[in-house]
Amino acid sequence: MAHNLTDPNTIGNLPRAPLATETSQRNNALCFYNFLHIRFPSLASAYIGAFSNVDPTSWLQGLDAVTATTTEAQSATVILDILEHIDDFLAHKDSLLAESHRETVSLRDRNEELLSTLLRTGPPTTSRPRRITTDPPPFKADHRNTVKRQEDYTTWKSALLSVFARDSPVFSSDFDQILHVASLLIGDTITPLRGDFDKITQNPTDKTYWRWQTLEQLWEFLDKRYATVDLALLSSHKFDDLSHGKQDFRDFVDKLRDFGDKSHKTSEQMVDALKRKVNKDIRDLLVTLPGSLTPSQSEFDKWVAVCQDFQDKITERNHNEKWSTRTLQHQERQPQTTTTGGDAMDLSQVQSQPQPQPQSESRPRKSISWEERNRRRNEGLCLYCGQPGHMKANCPVAPRPSSPQNSQRPLALLPPPQYPQTPAPLQPPPHRP
Repeated sequence: MAHNLTDPNTIGNLPRAPLATETSQRNNALCFYNFLHIRFPSLASAYIGAFSNVDPTSWLQGLDAVTATTTEAQSATVILDILEHIDDFLAHKDSLLAESHRETVSLRDRNEELLSTLLRTGPPTTSRPRRITTDPPPFKADHRNTVKRQEDYTTWKSALLSVFARDSPVFSSDFDQILHVASLLIGDTITPLRGDFDKITQNPTDKTYWRWQTLEQLWEFLDKRYATVDLALLSSHKFDDLSHGKQDFRDFVDKLRDFGDKSHKTSEQMVDALKRKVNKDIRDLLVTLPGSLTPSQSEFDKWVAVCQDFQDKITERNHNEKWSTRTLQHQERQPQTTTTGGDAMDLSQVQSQPQPQPQSESRPRKSISWEERNRRRNEGLCLYCGQPGHMKANCPVAPRPSSPQNSQRPLALLPPPQYPQTPAPLQPPPHRP
């Protein structure tokens, strides 16, 4: 549609400010916008985006020149230049809209995919580190024996420290560690402290409410309650009082190690104690140990191996002696039978064989000590006369009480025992008229 540029409503007759200042630039832009808004409403908004920072003064001057001449060539050139700028702006906006549309479609497809996965697998779960340790039994300070209670507490604390060290990703904060300690206190141990632990639970991030702000402070508090005995001094006393005696050698060594470790004994002290505290049989054998086979004074484990070897040999010797003594006793208890003439089961011939004469009953027996009695029993000797080869039951010199003739007969020749017959059931008494 052609427009008369000399018309009063055209831009050539619109008032304009001077072109020298920034204010005049804004006024000229506003004047040109008003012209577009009147003549080209659809291009007015595009002008705001395309030429908001451009001074339209040169266009206005070109339009003034157009109005002053009779040719329309210059007028067409200016108008085409304006329309080209507007067209470029609209093309750029179209490309931005197309790109935005593509991103919107991509986001929509991604959301649909995530929604489908969520409906199929369920909501995601937050995975916690998996524990590799187990907790020790809860600690309950119910032992009246202070030493026993402290030993239980020390063992329990050591196990918990190991749990915190190995499962550090699980118990990564003082909050987790302190409350885990609280969960393993029971009975009278937790009762007076329950309020303090509840405050920590209710205020996990505000340590001003915490009685113990670190795990170390909690251990210091518990140590003052349950670690009050000097276990090193007590173990030193037990170490001094320990002796091998008749207990198993391995049990003896375990106790020696335990008391020695708790009382901080050196290797030399451990070796010296071992050689002094073993039983007499092992000490006698240690004296005969060749110098080439003697370990150094600091090699406790090698001394234990030497003593263990001696103990095994002593045990084997005692076992062999015991069985040889039993075999001899069994042979002596066999009934004596003749090999020529008569029947071996003839009682008269068995009784006619000479029997050892026991010692007279009037002869007093000399008492022996318990140590001598144990020595004779361990070495397989007779408890009455102290000689080998028989026991007290068949000692030839031990007095025997007189007994009926049947008591001298061999056990195999005694008649079988007679058991009473089952009595008949009782009959009711006869009725009296």
